[in-house]
Amino acid sequence: MANGMLELATLALAAILAITVREFDTLLGVAPQSPLRWLFPTAYVAAALVGTVWALILRAAKPEIYQAVGLGAESATASLRSPDAIRQPA
Repeated sequence: MANGMLELATLALAAILAITVREFDTLLGVAPQSPLRWLFPTAYVAAALVGTVWALILRAAKPEIYQAVGLGAESATASLRSPDAIRQPA
């Protein structure tokens, strides 16, 4: 059941993305021939590609840092910090 919901959500998001890119000139309020129509979607694709390449480089060069990505700031510094008595809940 969960797998079917995931597929449905993926299809819905893909359809929304396709409609958004197709109608981006309307969303921006510019002419269909305007370069701004494709500038913003292209910038997002470029950022995604740069992020993916950086993640692959980080995974290969520093796997311990790559594994800590997404765990939050406290996970990276937890062993270096001492408990703060003032900040502790009562």
